[in-house]
Amino acid sequence: MLELANLTPPVTTDDAPQGWATKDTKVTFMANDADSGVAATYFTVDGGAQQTGNSVTLTSEGTHTLVYWSVDRAGNAEQPHTVAVVIDKTVASVNPEVPNGSNGWYNVPVTVTLLDYGNVQYRVDGGSSWSAYDAPVTLSQNGENQMLYRPVNVTGSVYPKSVEVKIDLTAPQLEIIGEASYTIDQTVNITCRAADTVSGVTYSPCGAPLANMKAYTLEPGAHSVTAEAEDAAGHRGLAEHSYSVHATFDSLSALTETFAAETGAPASESAANALKQKLANAKAKAEQRQGAEVRILLQAYIEEVNSQSSKVFTSEQAEVLVRWSQWLHDATPLAGGAPGKPVLSDNNGHDTGLNGGSYTVTMNLWWGNNGTEFKLYENDVLINTKTLMDSSPNTQTVKTDIAGKANGTYTYRCELTNSFGTIACDPLIITVTDAAPGKPVLSHDNWDGDGSYGVTMNLWWGTNGSEYRLYENGVVVDTQTLSAATPAAQKEVTNFSDKAPGVYEYFAELVNASGETSGEKITVTVKPEH
Repeated sequence: MLELANLTPPVTTDDAPQGWATKDTKVTFMANDADSGVAATYFTVDGGAQQTGNSVTLTSEGTHTLVYWSVDRAGNAEQPHTVAVVIDKTVASVNPEVPNGSNGWYNVPVTVTLLDYGNVQYRVDGGSSWSAYDAPVTLSQNGENQMLYRPVNVTGSVYPKSVEVKIDLTAPQLEIIGEASYTIDQTVNITCRAADTVSGVTYSPCGAPLANMKAYTLEPGAHSVTAEAEDAAGHRGLAEHSYSVHATFDSLSALTETFAAETGAPASESAANALKQKLANAKAKAEQRQGAEVRILLQAYIEEVNSQSSKVFTSEQAEVLVRWSQWLHDATPLAGGAPGKPVLSDNNGHDTGLNGGSYTVTMNLWWGNNGTEFKLYENDVLINTKTLMDSSPNTQTVKTDIAGKANGTYTYRCELTNSFGTIACDPLIITVTDAAPGKPVLSHDNWDGDGSYGVTMNLWWGTNGSEYRLYENGVVVDTQTLSAATPAAQKEVTNFSDKAPGVYEYFAELVNASGETSGEKITVTVKPEH
């Protein structure tokens, strides 16, 4: 029987990894021939010498080219196959190791370190060229950062490894929207807007008004609202908005009309018109700077509102109108011109006989047009500001307590201001000579020379200390907090026991906010026992 010739070559496949390999890689060749069987498998590595075998282990980094084929027992050889194996053992580490923000975000720059200096190249965020890696790379752009890296000898279509981190370095932007000032007939409506273009806002209170109330329900003066927003990275943005609430003649008139209309009581319109006329007259007098007459008209308004409580107005409405008209009454200046000239005085040395570092500076306006603001300067630095009530032509007095001044000369001047102008006082010069504590005196009771004794500190008279320190051979061995009652005496005792024979030197310090004072040294001799 005639045998048919075997003309079919073997078929060989491989298990080479797809993409990157990060360690030594073994590639196995699997040959099959259904006719005569496989005689041998051959391969070359990177164009080198032909080798025989069913596997090869690659250990060096880079792109390796394997060419392999098999021959069957009939002598048929298959066409060679080519496969590329890319090995990169480079390990990337990041610092911080894990996201330090929320939701996988970093809120600080991230440093990427590769462990194969000189043999790796990288590029960041889609850059057009590759750079040789010679130092750690810092990623610091807001948003999603990507660093690609590969061995230097890798080219072509092999896809590089990557490090991807999300970075958000900025807090949400928060804007509060509202007026700087409201009159009592207005509604305080304050809202906000929050935005974050990097990781996005995850929380903000801006879905509802931050404040939404009738201005007359608030206290007069300054108010503030705050809002805080958070982004996905955990950053918090904070914003604050300050505003004031005050009454004017017109706003009080409008509120009077509104309240009367709300009740709809009989004769409410005529009662409201009469009250509004009083306010119109008061406004005209205020424009003429006739403060005393303004206050008389406002007092008449208050009395009329009280008489209409539970009639034209509810008791709650009447309380609001009286409260704000009283505020307007008190805020109306009585002065008809710039303030009178203020006079400064002090009590330094008057109370204790010592020109110490603690004293009171007093401003007096004995008579005349009052000021509504007082300012005190020390060596041309503003140290006190106070809002004053105008009760012209009565006396105005402001006291400022000064403490902890060192020895030296201090010049004080003041300003008194109202809507007509500012008047300065004559300078007041204070010389401080006794600011630091008086000199402490030490004594001891170790007359028998044994190792147990007391060391006593006395300040007989003078500026007191707030702290006492006792030194033994130059080292602090006792510290006590003292109650100051200048110029009264101060006393402190430190007891010692079981001291070894020898000579001990002591001195004391008294300390207060203005300085420290040391006393004379004493010695205590402890004799050996016989």
